[in-house]
Amino acid sequence: MEQTYKAMSSSQCLDHLKSELPINLRQPVMIVLESGPDSQFSFFVAKLNYIYRLGLIEHNRQENYTVCHCFSTDTISTSEDNYTHVTISLPDLELLYRLASEA
Repeated sequence: MEQTYKAMSSSQCLDHLKSELPINLRQPVMIVLESGPDSQFSFFVAKLNYIYRLGLIEHNRQENYTVCHCFSTDTISTSEDNYTHVTISLPDLELLYRLASEA
């Protein structure tokens, strides 16, 4: 199951994701969303069995930046550290895309 949403405020995004995410991802995702009250977010969430993937694209016009917050987990453990989170800037993401498409 994969869902994609575009251009939402942090509070709208939070409302959508609260019920979608396993416990171990909720808190770190909430921290990201709450730290960007002036940002717009687009995101996808994918779930296959107990594997979750979440990509949050944060675009802040006031501070002139766009970053991608990538989260993933492979189980629904309640352990706080049972997830991966990386934040990638848009220029770095574009570079990775170019490298991958040339492979």
